[in-house]
Amino acid sequence: MNLSDGSAEVAYDSEPGRVFEISMTGDGSVWAATETGLLHRRTDTPAEDFELVTLPGVDKNERMASLAITNDGALYVGTAREGLFRIDREGEITRRHVECFSGEWVYSLAEIRPGVLWLGTYGQGLIEISESGDHACR
Repeated sequence: MNLSDGSAEVAYDSEPGRVFEISMTGDGSVWAATETGLLHRRTDTPAEDFELVTLPGVDKNERMASLAITNDGALYVGTAREGLFRIDREGEITRRHVECFSGEWVYSLAEIRPGVLWLGTYGQGLIEISESGDHACR
C-alpha cells in the first residue's frame, strides 16, 4: 500500500487468503504466517515470489498462527496444531518441546528479554520459555 495516495496491490495471493502475522528478519527477508502454511520471501526476489516452507513432521498446509524474531535473529513460528518451531539464521529448523504444553495452538509470541519468549496458547494460558530450555507455565 502506498500511504501517500492509498493505492494497494496484492503481493501474494494464497488460498483462502488469511494472513495472521508478518515479520521481517534482519537481512530483509519477509515471513508470513498464513491459513495454509509458512511463506518466505528472500530479499533478492520480486515481491510476489514467496516460497512455502515445510516444517519437519508438519503437513505443508498447516495453519501458522504467530511469528516472533528474537534478539539473536532466530524466527519462532507458532502453529495451530503442531506447537512451536525455531528457524535459526542459517535456516536450520527445530521443533521446541515444552513439557507443560500439549503442543497445540500458539496464538501469539513475544520475546520479553533476550533469550526469553512468552507463548500465548489456546487453553493453557501463558507459557514462558528460554533458549536454555527452561520453561514455566503461568
